[in-house]
Amino acid sequence: MKKLTAIVLSMTMCMATSTTAYAEVTTKASDRVVIGTNTYTLNTHSTDYTCLAGEGYHLSTPYKHNASPNSKVTPSEVPETIEGYPVICLHQSFASISKDGYYGSVISAPVVPKFVKDMSYAYKWSQIKTPPIIPDNVTTLELAFYGSRQMTSFPEIGNSVKTMESTFQDCSSARGNVTVPSSVQNMRNTFVGCGLLSEIVDISHLDNLKEATYTFSGCRTAIGGTDIPDSGLKSITGMFQGCIKMTTPPSVIHESVTDISLLFEDCNNLSGTIDVRGAIKDGYYNDAFKATATAPGCELILNYTTANEHVIDDIIATKLITSNIKKGVLLPNITPPEPTPDPDTGESDGTPPVLPDIDTAGDLPLADGTGHQEIMIEGIVEPINTIDIDVPLKLQFVIDEERNIHYTTNAKVISRSPAPLNVYSASVNTPPNAPELVANDAFADWNNLNVLESMNNIAISINDQNLLMKKIKLGGIGSAYEGAKNLPLNLSVLYGKQWINTKPMKFNYAMNLEIALAN
Repeated sequence: MKKLTAIVLSMTMCMATSTTAYAEVTTKASDRVVIGTNTYTLNTHSTDYTCLAGEGYHLSTPYKHNASPNSKVTPSEVPETIEGYPVICLHQSFASISKDGYYGSVISAPVVPKFVKDMSYAYKWSQIKTPPIIPDNVTTLELAFYGSRQMTSFPEIGNSVKTMESTFQDCSSARGNVTVPSSVQNMRNTFVGCGLLSEIVDISHLDNLKEATYTFSGCRTAIGGTDIPDSGLKSITGMFQGCIKMTTPPSVIHESVTDISLLFEDCNNLSGTIDVRGAIKDGYYNDAFKATATAPGCELILNYTTANEHVIDDIIATKLITSNIKKGVLLPNITPPEPTPDPDTGESDGTPPVLPDIDTAGDLPLADGTGHQEIMIEGIVEPINTIDIDVPLKLQFVIDEERNIHYTTNAKVISRSPAPLNVYSASVNTPPNAPELVANDAFADWNNLNVLESMNNIAISINDQNLLMKKIKLGGIGSAYEGAKNLPLNLSVLYGKQWINTKPMKFNYAMNLEIALAN
């Protein structure tokens, strides 16, 4: 079995109180509602902001506006609906007045209601340590956790977020990594100053990304790398600035890019090859490779086009002596597709076909009617070096307070590979203090386990294959030569019912998938 790629699939087990689905009612809503210490305003109108998320309630900011010096607040639970209307906006709801949290600092984050769409500035300068899960309805996280320096981890992010501008900027204590949904369009300054981010976050799948300047600037502990999506980005200024442990450069800087200033400044461990296809403007590449590839053994090769060769030459000529940056090869032009004839008239759209270059260096003589010429005809079959696979990053199930299980997401592995594939579970990492994975038949009756047995054991299976086993085949996917094919991932869980918890518990089991060519 040839291992082509490893993909992490996270499964979240939440043991918490179940919620009631929102249903519309005809009750007349109040313009302002006070519940406990929280004030909610209808249609999201407040004194300093109008949330544009739609009709519903906006939680005002009593922690900010009514703050007293050095006050520390633990917010009460936020309701999902009020008088039949959803709570949809948390703009500034838990933000502090001052950068150091001296005024009105929130120290814990309540569960975000599932109808919330706007979380902009929600926890700016707060002193929360654990972030909430971001529901799927949320579309904006602009400055949501900006300056939350006490936060020690990153949240799970819903699948509808479009704006992540400065979302985690200056979250200097947050460790770990983040999965960014494909819906995101704006990642300007997203991780600026996140000095404990463990890996460069994968953004290669963000086909709608339009803003990405300084995305990872100052992420000094982040390793690895990511490709840049071909999404029409024009400026990637400072995207990886100061990522001193980043090792792998993006494979391509695409044609749309015109500004790469400060792009890899101080990325001294960068090593590899970049196809620089961007039409880089003069003066818009200053310090892009300053102090880049200076670590022992590093070598960065820059391939170029006829249009930007002078830019690459200037970068090489002005680089630091310690920077091992070299000029690569001239990239071939990207051949436009041949015009498609009109099915009715048979005529093309007028664009002439692109003719292949003819090598005449060999001075092959013309045949004179006698003798013969030996002509070699070669057929080249390129290797499959990229398997195009889509894999959801989360399978989630919830165990409610009555110990009933609810499977909240469906998942499938989607293949666009022309070759048939097999999908294997290589291994599963169990998080600390989580129930250990056991076989389905570890207990004769899972419903009658004692407290200790319940808390320490769980059987998780995908497609009837227990994940305790390693190198197990989850299924196969046929050739996608004529269209994408998929393999559903069906989750099933066995668990005890006797543990006692007074607050929600969540565990992430990370499963490593192997995608291999089928025999």
